[in-house]
Amino acid sequence: MGQMETEEQLLKRKTAGFPKFHAERIPVLREFAEDIDLPNPTGIVDSPYAYVAGIEGFMRDQVVEDDDWVWILTRIGYFIGEVLAKQLGGRWFVNDTYGMPTFARYVVGEFSGIANRNALIDPFEVAIDYLRTPPPRDLRSLMDETIEYLKRFPVVTEDHDSPRVTVAFHNTEIVGDIPRCLQPTPPWERVVVEAARDRDGLGDLRGRCEANGHRDQALSFSVEARAELADVVDAVWDRFVRVGLPWKRALLVVNSDKTGRATFDY
Repeated sequence: MGQMETEEQLLKRKTAGFPKFHAERIPVLREFAEDIDLPNPTGIVDSPYAYVAGIEGFMRDQVVEDDDWVWILTRIGYFIGEVLAKQLGGRWFVNDTYGMPTFARYVVGEFSGIANRNALIDPFEVAIDYLRTPPPRDLRSLMDETIEYLKRFPVVTEDHDSPRVTVAFHNTEIVGDIPRCLQPTPPWERVVVEAARDRDGLGDLRGRCEANGHRDQALSFSVEARAELADVVDAVWDRFVRVGLPWKRALLVVNSDKTGRATFDY
């Protein structure tokens, strides 16, 4: 059995393969448009969003067999990436940020059309979820939801005078998970959770609900809630913070309108 690739070897291999991957997207998409009889196949690269309806019509009721999986995944992944790049002013590249879930993948990001230039996405991951959805599939809704998701991608700021980062949220699904961990809670306008981590995992954990200006409604955490909160905090860190070191202390503030922020000391 051969040795497993190191992260450095994986990144080197994917980087070396990127020019070929990127160049192939144009002929692959044009051939795809021809194969499914879409009008003006050459336009699919220049104006991909205009072809969403045609591809949706082809894919809506398709049952994707195992033998066809790689063929159709390649084309749908390329197409989703091109739609996002054109709609949001982004580009394809290899994600070389260690520790991110999309490390060493071909992603689309650096969008000029949204506030957070750190937002990125793996179009093939979106394509896999789409193809695994039982028919009938709705490609237009998926594309519109993905574009909105990227527009809401949390903004990360770093304090260069101290090892601290802050993630600002707006209507992000991870934020919505935090109150669920705390049920049942009193009526609330804001949930504040303070967490610390030591060598054995999540250590000190405190929280409170704030409503009508009152800040004294302390929360108690069950074993299950502690575990869920630890997962939420780690998910925020792993997904949005580009710092290789683990966090040591975290402050999460979640508002009832699904906005919030997370501040990490590391």
